Amino acid sequence: MDGFQRAVLACVVGASLAFAAAAPAVAQDKFPSRFITLIVPVAAGGPTDVLARRFAEPLSKAIGTSVVVQNVTGAGGAIAYKRAIDAAPDGYTALLANVGLTSAPVVLNRPDIDPTEKLEPIGMIGLTPTTLTVRASIPAATAQDFLKYAKEQGDKLNMAHAGNGSGAHLNAVLFNAIARLEPTYVPFQGAAPILTALTAGHVDAYLGLTSTDVPLHTGGRVKILAVSVPKRLAAMPDVPTMTELGLGDFNANVWFGLFLPKGVPNDVAEAYERALGEAVNDPVYRATVEKDFVSVMPDKALTTRPAFAAFVRDEVAKWKTHLQGKLGKPQ
Repeated sequence: MDGFQRAVLACVVGASLAFAAAAPAVAQDKFPSRFITLIVPVAAGGPTDVLARRFAEPLSKAIGTSVVVQNVTGAGGAIAYKRAIDAAPDGYTALLANVGLTSAPVVLNRPDIDPTEKLEPIGMIGLTPTTLTVRASIPAATAQDFLKYAKEQGDKLNMAHAGNGSGAHLNAVLFNAIARLEPTYVPFQGAAPILTALTAGHVDAYLGLTSTDVPLHTGGRVKILAVSVPKRLAAMPDVPTMTELGLGDFNANVWFGLFLPKGVPNDVAEAYERALGEAVNDPVYRATVEKDFVSVMPDKALTTRPAFAAFVRDEVAKWKTHLQGKLGKPQ
């Protein structure tokens, strides 16, 4: 072997040894080793975005790395959902979603974003009760009065919603099916213009949220006649629950949950599950959910993967049952 061959062999052997030495370091690189992107399917500034950013703080602390919120809008949330589905299943991309995700297969006609098949549910982080909110001048002092009035009015009663497939629209369709009402739907571009029209008396009712409607109710500008929680809220002890009205099947709270791409390693999913459990018990975060959003924390079981996965399956099935063929053309 001449000098040149010996030099080449030495280089090859040296490179091999260097690679072998580095390989264990790569193999032992544990999750997380870099920041996490949390996809949120709404624009910045809204209630869902604010909640996501508040949650990102304790999640970051619990999981051990930075969590960066990324707002991805368009196509009724489908762009955000698909981005999460198509992301590498390594734990560095997560999705914060709500009812829009579980209704997407039927509302958006997108079976390719069915969360029961395409995503890994991790846990629920909060629950905002739905309200039956009506204009202050409506001739109904109680929910029972309103139901009687609405049935008498038929399609003369108008019910606002935030566009075809929105949470307010889905909840209205479900509520009216259970209460056997047939109002005329009036679409708006979001909750803010709905509340403006409602306080002005231009629309009769809508299925709103405690996070936006309680201040107006307290100020006498609208009336909240019922709320979709198992027991009355401390913020509105005079307002009955849907169950008290005999509408117990109306279980349409706006929940928020964490999802990962399908196929993520089990140890990574377990790390998220543990971190989520710690994050939802963070006192600052709990105060945000319970006070700022007039919302409730989920049952402890729903912060675990098996229970939340079952909940998501039930939600997808519920919306398919109640919405198939009832949404009409997009507004």
